[in-house]
Amino acid sequence: MDTIDLLLDLRQAGIEPEVVDDEHLAFPAGVLTDAQRQVIRQRKAELIAMLTAGDPVDLLARRYYLHHWSCRHCIAGGWGYGKRCEVGLPLWQAYVAASNRSIHG
Repeated sequence: MDTIDLLLDLRQAGIEPEVVDDEHLAFPAGVLTDAQRQVIRQRKAELIAMLTAGDPVDLLARRYYLHHWSCRHCIAGGWGYGKRCEVGLPLWQAYVAASNRSIHG
């Protein structure tokens, strides 16, 4: 699992990591599974860098559209003629949710 996948998984679970003092990650109490904690420990520096260096909406958009243009299901779903695939749907949902948060604050 790469860092973008980790961020997508956390956001799909309704968990939004926060960077504190540029070196710590904060999460609501009791929301992380043991597996998530383990991956976060392994990817902590990358996750902090991603959250502080770039706009997560841009990262999610890039990730979704890389998939979108190579998937016949997701291209059709984008035009309303079909459904997104099992890979594209969570990518799309995370991208839309992040976009809505950035627009509506």
